[in-house]
Amino acid sequence: MVMPADQQENGHGPRTIKHLPMQRLTPAERRVASMAAEGLPYKIIARNLGKSPATVRNQLHAVYQKLGVANRTALAYKLRAPPP
Repeated sequence: MVMPADQQENGHGPRTIKHLPMQRLTPAERRVASMAAEGLPYKIIARNLGKSPATVRNQLHAVYQKLGVANRTALAYKLRAPPP
């Protein structure tokens, strides 16, 4: 039986979406999250992506909600932490 990629064995038990935080995000949110996790301010992220700072702020808050984090430090940790 072929299992969906998010449920396939990876040597440590079944892989689930909760182990892949970036999978929960839209492509735009992934770009913003990656840049924010590197410590870039809203204005720089916005300039680099051709968006307004308000759009970046809104996308980053959506990322925080989807990943269950409260700030950039927690976001950086979540994105860099190996799956449990």
